[in-house]
Amino acid sequence: MDNKYVLGLDIGITSCGYGVINLETGKFVDYGVRLFKEGTAEENEKRRGARSRRRLTSRRHTRIMDMQKLL
Repeated sequence: MDNKYVLGLDIGITSCGYGVINLETGKFVDYGVRLFKEGTAEENEKRRGARSRRRLTSRRHTRIMDMQKLL
């Protein structure tokens, strides 16, 4: 018995919702939502600082590699 289903997704900033519908019967098989905690300014600042350090390290490494190729 081949039932056909449709999966619907609703992806937002702080949540992800889903629904599965059986096309033959038109009824919901399953549905739900997953909520995520919102970020805070303090957490954003930590991530931004870490990203900045990674970029600086990467740029420094690239400059050294470029100089080695040049010389």
